[in-house]
Amino acid sequence: MKTATDAVRYSVSTVSAILLTLLIETAWILLLRPDPTGRSLQTELLVLFYLLFWNLFVLIYVTWTIRCYKHLSGSALIGQVRREVRMQSRWWARALGFSGATNFAVTAAAFAIFLTVVLAQTEMVRQSPLYLALGVVAVAASWVFMVLAFASAYTHLNVLDVERRHIDFHSEPPEEFDDYLTLAVLVSTMAAGVSAEIRTKAAWRQVRTNVVVAFGFNSLVLAMIVSVVISALTR
Repeated sequence: MKTATDAVRYSVSTVSAILLTLLIETAWILLLRPDPTGRSLQTELLVLFYLLFWNLFVLIYVTWTIRCYKHLSGSALIGQVRREVRMQSRWWARALGFSGATNFAVTAAAFAIFLTVVLAQTEMVRQSPLYLALGVVAVAASWVFMVLAFASAYTHLNVLDVERRHIDFHSEPPEEFDDYLTLAVLVSTMAAGVSAEIRTKAAWRQVRTNVVVAFGFNSLVLAMIVSVVISALTR
């Protein structure tokens, strides 16, 4: 049985997250707000939709992706990566933004930046423990999404080039996606790839991108935590 490609996982996760978010919001209105009126409620619903959607999307997409890759190694992993690259090269995939794992990481970073600004500027959000909690979870989810995207980028770089090894892992063979995930986590948290040896300039460029994006992201996470603490203390 073939494993779903990244484009399929992304699309299905998006649709599923939208439907679940609409269902939760509908239940919330019916149970807690029987007479939904006013501009503030519209803003509240929009913020709630945004936060719920992103958290649900990341949960579905990341869980599905890890389950898909969990048992793949060797030739099976190579075959899966090649299928995904072929899918990304099609015109409709490029038009929808499926142009590479690194772009997904940038998407997560952009979402976190936007979310931080929204939480900092929206009085309603800063005064609500529920929205603050959802905001913190959303930023954390964005970080997880970023790490997974870079793990996929390392996998695509190393697996597809049969002539040379861009990355050599210190773990025992065969290589698994978990090795690339470990590398992405270490680079994103310590700016160090102690689990592997980086052998080529292409791999170093990927690591550099990972470090820069992760540094900005980690700074945002810290700023988000400080903002939440200050908001909680000043209420």
